[in-house]
Amino acid sequence: MSERVRAVFVSLRDYVGNRRRSPRRVLRLPVSVSVRSAPEMDGAVGAFAVEGFTRDVSKNGIALVMPAIRAGSVYLTREGTVLHITITLRDGLPLEFEGAPVRYHNLEETDETGGRYMIGVQITRIGDAERRRLNALLASVKT
Repeated sequence: MSERVRAVFVSLRDYVGNRRRSPRRVLRLPVSVSVRSAPEMDGAVGAFAVEGFTRDVSKNGIALVMPAIRAGSVYLTREGTVLHITITLRDGLPLEFEGAPVRYHNLEETDETGGRYMIGVQITRIGDAERRRLNALLASVKT
């Protein structure tokens, strides 16, 4: 999908309204994203990670602000890609889970940390202990 069409869809959603099932909490935390598997990897293991930060978080998904949409030669945004996501929580401990990219768009301006892309990710696999930690994190953030 072209960037111009993608931008129109993003603007349309903002105009029509947010229909997400889970409320998002605005939360900016450091994040590291690597590719667990992707169609173009042909069974190879992804060794590259991209560092960015969270924009908002819900129990089912997360918005990431990233400086790039590729880890090495693999696109983070391609359909069928499984991402390994590590958020560094305020206490310094990591929160890890897997997710699938569902959308992305270029940000209007590069953010002060170098963020150029917003990537929407659906959480697809998370352990019970990590789920409890995520729920506690969400409960601690005011709406």
